[in-house]
Amino acid sequence: GKQICKFIMGLLAAWFMIAAYPASADGEWQKYELPAGDTDSSPFMYYWVYTPENLKPGLPLVVYLHSTAGMTNSALDPWESGLASLIVSGEVPDPEAIVLVPQHPGLYDDFWDKVIDSVITCVDKVIEEYDVDRSRIALTGYSLGGIGMWDLVVAKPGVYSRLLCLDARINKLSQLPECFKGCEIRIYTARRDDAINTDTLFRFVNQLNEVEIPVTCTELDSVHQELPKMVYSDESVREWLWLNAENKNAPEKTPAP
Repeated sequence: GKQICKFIMGLLAAWFMIAAYPASADGEWQKYELPAGDTDSSPFMYYWVYTPENLKPGLPLVVYLHSTAGMTNSALDPWESGLASLIVSGEVPDPEAIVLVPQHPGLYDDFWDKVIDSVITCVDKVIEEYDVDRSRIALTGYSLGGIGMWDLVVAKPGVYSRLLCLDARINKLSQLPECFKGCEIRIYTARRDDAINTDTLFRFVNQLNEVEIPVTCTELDSVHQELPKMVYSDESVREWLWLNAENKNAPEKTPAP
C-alpha cells in the first residue's frame, strides 16, 4: 500500500517535471516538482528555474539554497530576502545565467541534508535540459542554505567551480577539504549578528587554506537579515558569481578571522 503509493506519486512527479519544461521561458521563473525523499511535511519538492531573455546553450548555472525563512514560504517571496527574491523584486538585475532554486519542503527543524538527493536530481536535470556550461556552475546559500551548500558539494564533488556562502556554519561530516578541490570560495558574515555561530566554518577555512584552495572571508557591517542584499547587490560579487567568461580571476586566499 504505502510503497505503491510512493511509487505512483514518484512516477506522476517525474512525468510532471518532464512535461513542464518549457522550450523557452524568456526572462521568467518556472515552477516544477519532483519526489523529495524523507521529509515530514511533503513527499514532493518544488523547485524554481529562472531563464534569461537570451536563452541559449552554454549559459552558466547558479544554484541558490534558501534560508529557514523560505521553509514555509516561497523562496521567491520577499520575506526570504535572498538571491531569488532580490532578482524577482528587481533589486538584483536579471542575470545572463540560469538560476535554480530548490524549495525545501520541510519544517523549520529540517536541514538540507534531508533532501540532498532530490537537490542533486534537480541540478542534474537542469544541467541536462538547458545544456549549461558545465565549467561554469556556481553554488550559493544563505543561513540554513549556507549550511546546505557545503553538504551538497560533499554529496557530489566536482560539480561547482565557485561557492558563495552567506552567514552560515558547516556540519562536521562536510568538513572534507578534498571535496572542494577545483572550487573558488567566498564567505561573507554579518558583524552585527550573534545568531549564527560561524566558528566551525572559520576553522574549516584554515583547513582549506592548508591545501591551497582559494578562499576569501569578508565581514560586513550588517545584521543577518540584511546581509544578502548587501552582498548580492554588489556588482563585482554578481559578476564573479555569474561566472561571466571575461571575469574568471580567482580570489586570493585569506585566513579566517
